Amino acid sequence: MKPSDRDRKFEKEIARLQSELDAAARRLESAVEYQRELEGRAQEAAEKEALQEDKLEEYENNAVRTNRLLEHTKGEVNELKAEIEARGKTIGGLNEKLMKSEKQLERRDKQLHEIQSKVVQATQEQQAALTRASHAREQLERQAKECEKSKKTLGDVSKELKVCVSL
Repeated sequence: MKPSDRDRKFEKEIARLQSELDAAARRLESAVEYQRELEGRAQEAAEKEALQEDKLEEYENNAVRTNRLLEHTKGEVNELKAEIEARGKTIGGLNEKLMKSEKQLERRDKQLHEIQSKVVQATQEQQAALTRASHAREQLERQAKECEKSKKTLGDVSKELKVCVSL
């Protein structure tokens, strides 16, 4: 082989290798760029994951608070139910007493009405008795006057008879 053939062959080989090297450099550059992109995505994913973990922790804390609040509220509800039940019993007892009082008032009203009726009747009877007594008094006074007149007349007649008898 001649030196120039050899040189050409070497130059071709160098050109081919340079071409492969350039292609490998481009692939490496492309791979590095892709790796950077993946690292960027991984960083974004890590940040999103951290945010998600923060949110999850917040949700868990909220769930714990909500459960505590729910338990507290259930306790209050049970207390209020018990209080309502107790008040219901108290109201029932008061309603019973009220009904008894109303019945007692009705009986007393009825008794009062009966007493008022008897008082009215007694007043009317008293008035009638007073009227009769007044008439009887007037009649008695008239009879007493008549009796006095009769006594006087009898006394006068008696005197006249004594005078007549003594004559």
